Amino acid sequence: PPVGSLPPTMTSGLPDLAAIARQKDVYLKMLDEQLKQGVTVLDQQVKYQREYLVIQREQQKKQFLLQLDQQMKAQEMTLTQQYNEQLMALQLQAGSQKAA
Repeated sequence: PPVGSLPPTMTSGLPDLAAIARQKDVYLKMLDEQLKQGVTVLDQQVKYQREYLVIQREQQKKQFLLQLDQQMKAQEMTLTQQYNEQLMALQLQAGSQKAA
């Protein structure tokens, strides 16, 4: 080094404490924003999944009620058929007794 000049200090070129604090604040704000965005995305996903479950439940409920309705109609038809058969048997029996 030229005579009369001071050698460079060990900390020359390094940021000062205020600059480090600003960088830390910026970094922490960025982390907070990433967390906020992540929570927003997660909330939206859960909302959509819940809505899908509600739609699925309603579809399954409709399908179940339709099947139940079909079973009930089939049972009603069976009962009506049994009634008609028993009615016919009674009428035949009554008719044959009158003829005797």
